[in-house]
Amino acid sequence: MKTKITILFLLFATVIINIFIFANSFDDVQESYEKSDVVTNVVESMVSEQNKVDWNLNKIIRKSAHLFEFALLGITVTLCLYLIKRCYSKRFYGLGCFYVLAIAVLDEFIQSFSDRTSSVRDVLLDFGGFIVGAFILSICVAVFRIISKRKEKKCLN
Repeated sequence: MKTKITILFLLFATVIINIFIFANSFDDVQESYEKSDVVTNVVESMVSEQNKVDWNLNKIIRKSAHLFEFALLGITVTLCLYLIKRCYSKRFYGLGCFYVLAIAVLDEFIQSFSDRTSSVRDVLLDFGGFIVGAFILSICVAVFRIISKRKEKKCLN
């Protein structure tokens, strides 16, 4: 019962992350740049004048946002599918890849209606964010399993 509630919570979190992604996609160019300018100004204020490099910080922040939001999506989708596999002994990981790729393509498609450019690079970056999130989650699950096995062995001794 506890696992089913966790799965439902993860599905809800996945829907919320999707809504967040699509809400950002509906922003026009000016609104999108205003949002990223706020973050850029915060980052620039934290970096001293001596350490500033002549990079396009706004572009880096915009691309990092893509990576971050899809990494969060990757974590929730992968964890949900991991729990489903554990409960129902089915392999659904391929569905997670197709799902996130479809969301990334739909995200870029929506952007094309709001006078923003849509690009295959962004789709690849979004999918890369999913891979990063799934990889981080896989490492965390592996570490958790190793720690729990060690605790189990100590209890048996």
